[in-house]
Amino acid sequence: MGIWKDPFEMVDGSPYESYFNHTALFDQVYTTFFLPGKIADDYEIAKLSNFDEFMGFYLLRESLLQGNWSTPNQRQSEKYDLGQNQELVYGDVRTDVIILERRSFGFLSCHGVGVHSTRLAPILSPFDYLTWTFILTSLLVTVLLLNIANHAIGAISFFFVIAVSLENSILAAYQNIMFPKTHKLSIQMIVSVYLLLLGTTLPAWYKTSFTMEMIVLPEISVPWRTMMDVRNFKFYIALESILDDLTLHNFSKQDLLELFDVRVGMELHLRTKFQGNSKILQEYRNVAKTLYDGTFINRDNNADRLIYPVSYSDPDTFVEKISTCEKVGYMDSTENLEKLVPYLNDNKKGKIFMLGESGFFSWLRGWQFFPVKGSHTFKRFKGMVSSGIYSHWEKWYEREKPVKLFRHYANWKFPKVSGTVPRLDFNSKISTAFDICGVLFLLSCVVLLLEMSVHGSEIGNVKKKFKP
Repeated sequence: MGIWKDPFEMVDGSPYESYFNHTALFDQVYTTFFLPGKIADDYEIAKLSNFDEFMGFYLLRESLLQGNWSTPNQRQSEKYDLGQNQELVYGDVRTDVIILERRSFGFLSCHGVGVHSTRLAPILSPFDYLTWTFILTSLLVTVLLLNIANHAIGAISFFFVIAVSLENSILAAYQNIMFPKTHKLSIQMIVSVYLLLLGTTLPAWYKTSFTMEMIVLPEISVPWRTMMDVRNFKFYIALESILDDLTLHNFSKQDLLELFDVRVGMELHLRTKFQGNSKILQEYRNVAKTLYDGTFINRDNNADRLIYPVSYSDPDTFVEKISTCEKVGYMDSTENLEKLVPYLNDNKKGKIFMLGESGFFSWLRGWQFFPVKGSHTFKRFKGMVSSGIYSHWEKWYEREKPVKLFRHYANWKFPKVSGTVPRLDFNSKISTAFDICGVLFLLSCVVLLLEMSVHGSEIGNVKKKFKP
């Protein structure tokens, strides 16, 4: 039993700055909480360390309290290799594994975000297509029944149905034709049922539903949903979401960019090798091939690639690039994307970012231990996970010491732009209401012209009757 090497040390005699930082942190925590007569306060230790470092202190508590680790010779003589919560990689070396969760990458973009509907869609929206089918069928059945009951009605039944549906008046001259002395009762029953259901209830229901929907903001949608829909997009991926903390703190910027390409290239290349029958994974294979070829093979220079690295610490550059709303998107873990959307949507230009489906990059995260028979640390860690202690500290760190994303470096805590409600434009339901008025007015005029052409004599008689 001894001091853990990861994440506090990389290799013996490491020249990197993080080695000295971790050593200084260990000295500070050890001399404050683990020397004889001291009290190891977990919350105070957590405030001084990150989550992986805290797990080292927590798991090796007894050894730190019982031993003397204040001298460098003691720390060098005994070490314990303790990993960190990371993507599980099953190599040639056998390890004990504790799987904690499955994570996946999703994406977001503002490309094509808006109201995607035709001028006819808001008019039909109060009812679904099946309901409209039943309504039209009922109209035709009514016309058919009226003609069966009285063959002399003819086209009048059609005009009657249209007029009642639009809540318009009908010609008085139709009364004698529609209600003759014979079959008068059957026609009255048909007309009564039609007036009650399709002439009164249905128009009232439609107007109420349309009015209710008219005061609701138009639904914002996107023309894409999965990675298959955006395979030709350019994507930005944060270095911090691909590389672990040790790598980020121990390599130069140029080295990080090269490691980023290696890691992304490996993930994409791995997915291009799929040979199974799953249609979804076959589509993912095609997407991975497009991104891999467009990033590492079929490009003339670095500006033509499909995947670009960005950093959480440079939010201004990231927002500028992603806000073009061209065929560009951002990929990250699902948890980070959900936190990022409110920050990106808080802009004065009214641009709206939306999430796509996740699952393209997915992996298992957990802890790996070198197998030691009867390992106290491994048993202790399993007990933490099964009892909920691990989950408690994970949530505590997420609440008190969250991962620094773009919004943290931009010092963003809450929306700063008021009135971000989408404005109604000429494609909204307000303008659709005027469209409906115009359509129904034209329909009424057409029906009137048909009535004048088909039943001109009856209309002429009505005019003579009411002539002063």
